[in-house]
Amino acid sequence: MASELARTVAVRTHAGVLAVLEWSIADEEWDFARAEQSFGDASGWHALVLGEGGARVTIRGRIDRVDVAHRPHERTSVRVIDYKARASSAESYTARFGATTFQLALYGRIAAEALERAAAAGLYLGTRRLGPGDAPKRHLERWNDAHVREEGVARFERAVLGRVAEARQGRVEVRPYDASSCERCDYEGVCRKPRFLPTLPGDDEPPIEDES
Repeated sequence: MASELARTVAVRTHAGVLAVLEWSIADEEWDFARAEQSFGDASGWHALVLGEGGARVTIRGRIDRVDVAHRPHERTSVRVIDYKARASSAESYTARFGATTFQLALYGRIAAEALERAAAAGLYLGTRRLGPGDAPKRHLERWNDAHVREEGVARFERAVLGRVAEARQGRVEVRPYDASSCERCDYEGVCRKPRFLPTLPGDDEPPIEDES
């Protein structure tokens, strides 16, 4: 069983790699530059520092893939890619980009700084059943919306700093992005879905007294 499982994983991995290579060869606007690029550690790029007013945060991480524009004069001349196993995951992350997911924007900022490029683009890419030219719907629209500048600060940056400030102040609420997920969750009594609802005596009901 173990060998069969390992064989299945190897076949899927091989297929995913081939799909990414075919997708990359068909994309004539970008050239592959780096893979597994770290930032914020001794062997990689410098850490990304965001700050506005009293809020300041230092971010470290690793980028799956960095591309550079085939034509260097292009304004958006660096692109970051984060791989997802399924296209549905890439679509989901893209839909929430700038609202609850900021990963690509952070990667794009540090890549543009490190490579001294004017601007960046970003893409979540599902590797399973990937075909040439495939990309999540509205990814450019979501990217541009997250980078709209408000009083000189990109919208995604202000959102990140706001979340950091809330966490530091202890204002952390367990709240799913999609409320319907609670209806499908099997873990009762762990989060916002208690197994037993507490009851309190009403105004017209006397409290229960201890008779022991």
